[in-house]
Amino acid sequence: MPYTFTPEQRKKGGKNSAKQAALRRITTPTKAEKKVRKAVAILRVQAEYEKPIQTAPDIEQYLDIYFERDGRRFAVEVDGSNGWHDQPKMAPYDRLKGDWCTAHDVRLVLVTCSIWRRPIKEIAEFIRSQIE
Repeated sequence: MPYTFTPEQRKKGGKNSAKQAALRRITTPTKAEKKVRKAVAILRVQAEYEKPIQTAPDIEQYLDIYFERDGRRFAVEVDGSNGWHDQPKMAPYDRLKGDWCTAHDVRLVLVTCSIWRRPIKEIAEFIRSQIE
């Protein structure tokens, strides 16, 4: 069963807990991440999960799903998949991740709750529409 952070753990956050959570989600993705991973698999790409990136000198973050296709690079972020995005203090980190993707020529595709709650084939079509 996937691990769910308590409200206290989400508030505490921190580098070590973020890294541990990302490493755990590689093999134990959230319900939303499972669905989106299956949708990405439909696209027949070799994906990397929880890819570490350095968004600032002292800040390591993780891309939920990363892949390359036709010489282009993509990251798929599953919003709301782990409970962190409901914390107001996360907005600057989300911006850092977006800025990193722009600076490194990685197209960032955000899969919101309204998308990942759809059937897997619809999620795949949404992602396909964003990367073509």
